[in-house]
Amino acid sequence: MSVKIKKLNSKQIKVKISNVVFCDFETTIFNNKHYVTCISLKKITSNLIDLSYCVPPYYSNYNLDKESNIVLDEYINVLFDLFGKKNEILLIYFHNLGKFDGIFILNYLSKLADVNSKNINIITRDNIIYEISYTRDNKTLIFRDSYLLFPFSLDKMANVFGYEKQKNFYGIGMPLEKYDVAFIRDLVSYCSSDAQILKDCMIKFRDLMITVFNIDVFKVLTMPSLAFKVFRTHYYPKEIINKSYGFIDQFIRESYRGGGVDVYKPYLENGYYYDVNSLYPYVMANSYMPVGKPQWGVITDSEFASFNIQDFFGFIRVKVKCPDSLYIPFLTTKDKTAGLISPTGEWVGTYFSEEIKYALTLGYEFEYFSYYKFDKEIIFNNYVNDIYQKRIESKDTPALSNIYKLLLNSLYGRFGMLNTKYTNTIIKLDKKGVSLFKNIALFNDVEIVIHSVNSNDENIVLIRHKNVAGSTNLAEVSKIVLKKEVHPYVKYNDLEKTFSSDGETKYQFKEFENVAVHIASAITAYARIYMHKLKNRYKDHLYYSDTDSLITDIELDPNLVSPNKLGLLKLECKVKKGLFIAPKLYYIESDQSTIIKSKGVTPSIMNSELFNQLYHNIPVKVSITRNFIRNFKNYTIGSKTSEFEVSGDFNKRVKLYKNNKWVDTKPINLNNN
Repeated sequence: MSVKIKKLNSKQIKVKISNVVFCDFETTIFNNKHYVTCISLKKITSNLIDLSYCVPPYYSNYNLDKESNIVLDEYINVLFDLFGKKNEILLIYFHNLGKFDGIFILNYLSKLADVNSKNINIITRDNIIYEISYTRDNKTLIFRDSYLLFPFSLDKMANVFGYEKQKNFYGIGMPLEKYDVAFIRDLVSYCSSDAQILKDCMIKFRDLMITVFNIDVFKVLTMPSLAFKVFRTHYYPKEIINKSYGFIDQFIRESYRGGGVDVYKPYLENGYYYDVNSLYPYVMANSYMPVGKPQWGVITDSEFASFNIQDFFGFIRVKVKCPDSLYIPFLTTKDKTAGLISPTGEWVGTYFSEEIKYALTLGYEFEYFSYYKFDKEIIFNNYVNDIYQKRIESKDTPALSNIYKLLLNSLYGRFGMLNTKYTNTIIKLDKKGVSLFKNIALFNDVEIVIHSVNSNDENIVLIRHKNVAGSTNLAEVSKIVLKKEVHPYVKYNDLEKTFSSDGETKYQFKEFENVAVHIASAITAYARIYMHKLKNRYKDHLYYSDTDSLITDIELDPNLVSPNKLGLLKLECKVKKGLFIAPKLYYIESDQSTIIKSKGVTPSIMNSELFNQLYHNIPVKVSITRNFIRNFKNYTIGSKTSEFEVSGDFNKRVKLYKNNKWVDTKPINLNNN
């Protein structure tokens, strides 16, 4: 049984570049639904493989659905034709497969006569498609998302790597009658240019990573996975990080929380906006991390008096009592409606020991219940310091500088991934079969999501379910009742028994995912400690704070400020006027530009007047056109214009008024709530 995260050999196997293709789709909206109208693909090893496919010019009785499907069919067949005799896998990259292009590919594949659970495999997470593989005649197409590897828009990606992208070509809402020869020529040119830009940027990205780290980016799915591979290959000092799994993962994961985002005072004139230089990397480099084998324990009533938290390092479940006098409480807890809050009062939760030690200095009191204790070591200092130095040295090379920044900020989250294996399977069922399968899933208590498309009275069903012991029964019962094998079996010899805190028998995989939520939780906890010390020091001058930034009405101590030193703060801008309505909802007029954050609403439709309405508790109504509404029930992307009300509700703290004017806030008190 492997419970430690392993080091990786510096000798890496690289992907044959003859097996890699870069593609782009262009679509048009007809009857509020997107249709693929142009496809371009570029193959790395030959300039001859530069192909584009487009719907024909408009004619009478034009059927866009049919024409679009013909283009997709030709495209898929050409991909299979690109295989050499010895090629078994072809990698195809799109920039935004996860939220856009992948939907059209799934729509096409779901309609094929030969599609089944054995020739198609889909990797998804949080309703984002990470990978689609489709096998035919012993050849496999693997569609991937380059955006997950390099999370910048294609425009910014081109700028970073020194390429010039064509100006935007707005063909999305073009009436079909305008699809003439001249328009299609421009559409093909634009689509082909985007595919070429993606190809050029990704090849440069790959070459840089091979040169610096000898790691092929085509061997990983995401930027966090790339950062994780760089760390394990070159900077992992020794195999001291245990994986988190089962009850260990469940217990510690409750302590894994993000940064606090809060409004303190709503209106500011003449202020300062500061941002921490690489907050998470800074605390990673300079803080002890929980390592080694975790030790479980329970603190009984007789042991409580002798328990000394100062001698403890790990994660502990406690009853918290926060003094009412704190203007900015430190410890966070999750509220059902407000999300993450920092209240006063009493509650129960699980926290990292270093958070509790700091909270004690603020007047908090605790009762201790149960824990996982760890050894401690500083393990990320070489990774962070080396890559940060590389970033500073590459300021004149935007591509490298941005890559190093992504590597620095992406590693910690990789440790905190959910430790759950999911299977995504496509099968075909009639309506009775869908109903039966839902009942089977319910009977076996398996987490399951079913999306279906009606096609000729048959349902194309995408099933997402956990791979746990119960899913073995799910497969067996499904095969008997539905006469279909729904997914590969989970063998019992791949599982082991484990026990929860209440003694209930559970099953889990013997080989666990490379997840260590205790590392991610410790890093975010250290970051919250760092930020709270700053916020508490300037509490009388604080207006707004985010995970790694704060806005004040006075300048900070010069010893805390530096434009590039790791862990110090840089002055982003001077604030002429600021209106802070709620987390991620604010308006700033700075000495440089206007900054608008309006989560859920396009910032360009918000302005100073609308924020002023929100400040006076007057809801704002705006008209929003959403051109990219994903529908997993029928694998389509639609368009819709609707009225939307921005209320500016703020429920993370309590508003305080003076002369009927909102002037300040105070923390929520859980005892009174």
